[in-house]
Amino acid sequence: MEENVFEVNNLNKEEEKSKEILKKFPKYLPIGSVVLLKNGLKRIMITGYLPVSKERDAQEHDYIACLYPEGIIKTDYNICFNHNDIKKIYAIGLKDEEQQEFMKNMQEAIKVREQLKEK
Repeated sequence: MEENVFEVNNLNKEEEKSKEILKKFPKYLPIGSVVLLKNGLKRIMITGYLPVSKERDAQEHDYIACLYPEGIIKTDYNICFNHNDIKKIYAIGLKDEEQQEFMKNMQEAIKVREQLKEK
């Protein structure tokens, strides 16, 4: 019984750590990050940004991901989700100069697109 209590306490500590990490990445974790979604049972790995989901009325999401550790099996298995759907972070993908430059350019493009929508 005590082991279960320890696991629950440990899980809570890991979730708190994930929340702290999410604060450092207000939006858009690097490609390759491994996360668990709220109400999720299986970990997934981020493979891209801003996908448009066909199943959800062409709604745009923050991320697209595949199952982890299986990887991309079929495109039918892609998972579209938003940043606020993340419950727990298991690994952060590579964050280097190239990734940071890409993020900067993507966020600028998003701002321009939002400005055009307002007009």
